[in-house]
Amino acid sequence: CGTGLAAQDSFDRTYTVSGPIRLDLANASGAVRISGSSDSKVHVHGEIRARSFLFNNPQKQAKTLADNPPIEQKPGVIRIGKDLGKFNGAAIDYTIEVPRDTEVTTTVASGAQTISGVQGPVKVDSASGSIAVSNIERSVQVASASGSITAQDLADDFRANSASGSVSATNVKGDVRINAISGSMN
Repeated sequence: CGTGLAAQDSFDRTYTVSGPIRLDLANASGAVRISGSSDSKVHVHGEIRARSFLFNNPQKQAKTLADNPPIEQKPGVIRIGKDLGKFNGAAIDYTIEVPRDTEVTTTVASGAQTISGVQGPVKVDSASGSIAVSNIERSVQVASASGSITAQDLADDFRANSASGSVSATNVKGDVRINAISGSMN
């Protein structure tokens, strides 16, 4: 079975966009940081960690992901995480800068997520990991099975669903609706 071998690598990509875009991100494991910037480019930095499972080669896996990151650009859309399931045992930490007028949708199985300084709307799904959203101009929807949710300085509605974990909302100008099975709400 696995020998416990591990490998690391990284990549940087820049995509030029025009007008409002949508960023769709899916990640099995790893932290995600998305922030708005003033230029018309999407900057994606990825830190890859690959571990061996069964007979996989973690060095080859990390190198393959670094050379061909799971990113595609289509008119008005940047998709990150395409076909990531075929890279068993790989985790990618993303640091992404997008134009402020970006709509963001993320689905992360395990890892913290921070999203700030974008127009939105923003939709975040997480199985495990903390979520922080701030300085968003349009509506924000967050769903988390496990992990804390923090929202601040939102200019529109905020919806949060949490199975386990605290939810905190500060300075939200729209309606706030929180559904939580276990955990505190502020």
